[in-house]
Amino acid sequence: MIRLMLAGALLFGSLELVAAQTTLRVGDQKGNSQAVMEAAGVLKDVPYKIEWKEFAAAAPLLEALGAGAIETGLVGDAPFTFAAAANVPVKAIGAIRQTREGLAVLKTLSAERANVAHRDASGLAHAARGMLTQRDASVIETLPHIKVPSLVVVGADDTPFLAASDYMAAKIPAARKVVIPSAGHAANIDQPQLFNDAVVAFLADLESGSPQRAAS
Repeated sequence: MIRLMLAGALLFGSLELVAAQTTLRVGDQKGNSQAVMEAAGVLKDVPYKIEWKEFAAAAPLLEALGAGAIETGLVGDAPFTFAAAANVPVKAIGAIRQTREGLAVLKTLSAERANVAHRDASGLAHAARGMLTQRDASVIETLPHIKVPSLVVVGADDTPFLAASDYMAAKIPAARKVVIPSAGHAANIDQPQLFNDAVVAFLADLESGSPQRAAS
């Protein structure tokens, strides 16, 4: 089951305060929420102007919420949990429960991904604390100083992270980048065999002394 959270910045206090403002700044991911709401007609005759702000993914949307750049936005339950664990000042003001039935895109998923589910909420919380606690660019700035052989793997359908993978491959000395076709953010789950083949080939080249830098 997928849960979507409507997140709002804490400093705005209440829905009544937001509604009273002349302009409501709403964060959206690639125009999805705006398109659905406009098609459903739910934005007609609202007592305020809506200013849409588009984001490539949930993480920057939540950062904008915490910084006060927008008042509200629609994100998934996992990104919201990550942000809350990292002490980003946001709160859930509504939730939508969706099932996977009827989502045609899921028919193309691998059996592994179709069956994946979070089994332990504490595990998700611990992962959030470990992954989203960076507050500056210190991690990114260390990429040129990596001294070990590096393989950057990205799914071809993971659009928000394609540019990031290019950046990492360019900054890490002698890094190799592999693009996994028909795969999203979890390329190892979407295309496990292709992912394993890429890693095995990378390790084999290390043993043979072949040049690392390549892209596919």
